[in-house]
Amino acid sequence: MCRVWFRRGFTLIEMLISMIILAIIIGIGVPSYVSFRDVQRMEAVGQTLISDLQLARTEASKASDRTIRIYLFSGSNWCWRVADTACTSCSDTCTLGSAHLVRGSSVSDFPNTGMDTNLTTANQLLVSGRRGVMTSNGSDWVRFSLNGKQVEVHVSATGNARLCTPSGTQLSGIESC
Repeated sequence: MCRVWFRRGFTLIEMLISMIILAIIIGIGVPSYVSFRDVQRMEAVGQTLISDLQLARTEASKASDRTIRIYLFSGSNWCWRVADTACTSCSDTCTLGSAHLVRGSSVSDFPNTGMDTNLTTANQLLVSGRRGVMTSNGSDWVRFSLNGKQVEVHVSATGNARLCTPSGTQLSGIESC
């Protein structure tokens, strides 16, 4: 009579080899995921500002005698607000239109990001009711940064905005400035 031996389970060596392989995969994957997440956050904050710029142009065009302002407050607690009323800080409740819309974004929406500006008019972009054009000399920009990655939103006098990366900080999928 012949006995057949069946092996059940894993040996300690097989388990250790599996754990080492898993550790290598995680060690490679986590930094790649963090970098991917940072790039996505940078693109999201830039696209959100561009969306609010388009809203301001649309609202300004509705009433040709009205000027819409996008207030940008830099610093560690940065924010921007879209309003047709005066706005002096991030804590102000700045509203837009008769529906009293509160539009804008802040560092709490995009944690750990920084914002810097280069604007023609101090801390604001002005959108005129006349065809939604802006009071810009064409070199206005807002820069967002996170963990060494940067994106800029460049605004032209015609009100067009584009997202790009400054030289030396190329991010995949975003054109260079």
